[in-house]
Amino acid sequence: MDLAKYKHKIKNLPRYKFIIDENDIESGIRLVSIVEDPAIEVKGMYFSKNNQLQNFEFKTNQEKQMLVGPFLIPNFDIYRNDSDGEYYGFFDAPEIEKMFNKFVRTQSNFSINVDHSSRMVDGYIQSLYLIRDSVFNNARYFGFDLPVGTLFGEVKILDKQFWENDIKKEGKTGFSIEGMLSMSPIKLQQTDYSNHTDEEFLNELTDEEVMYLSNLIKNPPLK
Repeated sequence: MDLAKYKHKIKNLPRYKFIIDENDIESGIRLVSIVEDPAIEVKGMYFSKNNQLQNFEFKTNQEKQMLVGPFLIPNFDIYRNDSDGEYYGFFDAPEIEKMFNKFVRTQSNFSINVDHSSRMVDGYIQSLYLIRDSVFNNARYFGFDLPVGTLFGEVKILDKQFWENDIKKEGKTGFSIEGMLSMSPIKLQQTDYSNHTDEEFLNELTDEEVMYLSNLIKNPPLK
């Protein structure tokens, strides 16, 4: 496979930090979407009344219809292709904390939809918290190993049909956010990969870049 034509493109995408205005009532997270493949690549888990995590092995015990998992992970590059073009966007830990503080201060609760569509879910965010210690945190209790600064939450699903069909059968167990955000450009250190072998180039890619490269190869841009 000839990777030469991809080396410059994949490593030179602009990178932006997502930011919010704490004083702007419209700025911040407005919706949480339940999706099958979240951009942050970490799926949630659902669990039962006896707190046994369900590893997609359905049991007969009565369920709480709770979905738990990360909402935002700091410094995780998310590939975007929208009206602003192709770029990577990320949230740093201080910005995630601002979102959390705004949530607590305004005592707001996010609406929940499915796959970023107009289809709404009957449910609510039961708890939302920041991971402040890499070892002693609630995410560990649920089996997650996540970095400090992650925004982690528990969502209560009230719609039994949605729970059975979308979550248990279709595997929609990830969280993705929607909101009014601004972007601040981050200056990237450019690296010349022209002299790197294909193996060296591939070994230096992040998981997100591997996914992006795979998509480029399968769906090359029009000339």
